[in-house]
Amino acid sequence: MPRGVSVLGKPTPVVRSQSPEGNPLLPPSDAKPVTVVAASAPMTNGTPSVSTASLNVSEGDPCLDCGPVTYVRGPTGNLYGTVEFLLWHLRDSKLPPLITTSSVLTRNVPFIPGAIGSPGTVALFGGDIDHGWTPGVRGTLGYWFDPCQTLGIEGGVFGLEHRGVTYVAGSEGNPPLFRPFFNNSPTLVPPFVGEDVQDVAFPNELSGVVVANLDSRLWGAELNLRKSLCYGMTRHCTCYSVDLLGGFHYLSLDETLQIDEDLVTRRVDNLGPPPGTRFVLHDEFRTDNRFYGGQLGAVAEFRRGVWFLNVRGLVALGGTRQEVRIDGATVATAPNGQTLVRRGGLLTQPTNIGHYERTVFSVVPEVGINVGCQVTEGLRIFAGYSFLYWSNVARPGEAVDRVVNVTQLPGSPVPFSGPARPAFVWSDTDLWVHGLNAGLELRY
Repeated sequence: MPRGVSVLGKPTPVVRSQSPEGNPLLPPSDAKPVTVVAASAPMTNGTPSVSTASLNVSEGDPCLDCGPVTYVRGPTGNLYGTVEFLLWHLRDSKLPPLITTSSVLTRNVPFIPGAIGSPGTVALFGGDIDHGWTPGVRGTLGYWFDPCQTLGIEGGVFGLEHRGVTYVAGSEGNPPLFRPFFNNSPTLVPPFVGEDVQDVAFPNELSGVVVANLDSRLWGAELNLRKSLCYGMTRHCTCYSVDLLGGFHYLSLDETLQIDEDLVTRRVDNLGPPPGTRFVLHDEFRTDNRFYGGQLGAVAEFRRGVWFLNVRGLVALGGTRQEVRIDGATVATAPNGQTLVRRGGLLTQPTNIGHYERTVFSVVPEVGINVGCQVTEGLRIFAGYSFLYWSNVARPGEAVDRVVNVTQLPGSPVPFSGPARPAFVWSDTDLWVHGLNAGLELRY
């Protein structure tokens, strides 16, 4: 393909004036001359009717005073933007067992129905929670400061749809429903340490509903300077370009875990609250992560005809601001309408309720690969794959402490004493998100 011909085969003018000695865009004057004919010259019997102009440029030189930039660097236009549809998958959340049932309906200590490890116990919610494939969008806007496309600025933002995973279970008593926990109450009368449950529904004792909800929201933004490192054309007519990227990267991950219970007592003896007493319990664990860091990377593109392939890779280093909020409440309503409200549910108690924050070091590498087609001079379409990793983030499952000292609960036969559990302890995990993307790019 002759120099001065665009990707789409349209003629582009070639600069024919002699550049002064020392121009960095032209090789030394002793380079092998190449005869260049303006593609738009009039033709006579298929032959250019104008005389040719010899320029002191080396054979194969990829930039003749910016003339062939359209062909070698890619599409013309200093202003460009992309819009993409995303379909990404977030790493599973890891939760302790939060809701159980049991095929055993007889209470025989130490085998408590619904307790972890007891015969017949089945976990209904907990473990690895799959968030599924989440749709989202990503947009990029860039501008080259010069026609040779050697230095520019580029910014982008992406966001995934707010996605929630909800589990609901209700029963009049059979099948039974439980909230499992580890009871660490050595000063209780009688003392107890081991796996235990809080009943949600049990035959002839309780009917109730329990709802567990886990939602996540991820988005991010970046701003980079873009510097051309090299570009050219191989002997096989494949054009290439490599650009350096460097700038600022921001990420935000917000997640919330909530467990709500609504139960009514049905027991007719005097061993508990009177029948018809209603209890509403709420446990909430919320984590917010904000990453701020500098990044460095590169983007390489290869073109042959109207087809292209680009690969992008960056690594960001910085700090993640972690925030964890734990809260809970219990509302008890007697049959006569009298209401008692206290702070704390089951896994949230005065010993761990609060707002905690800190900043930790994080590494955020990101890679992407796209293949596409140049549809017109200013439009191309593409599809590809993206992967993003984020080290040291706080997630709700890591903030849950299953150990509870029940002497701090209402109705305890002794005042609160013994271990201050549940407790909050910082715990980090890693996050990754990956998936498919498809979009279009416009240049002007």
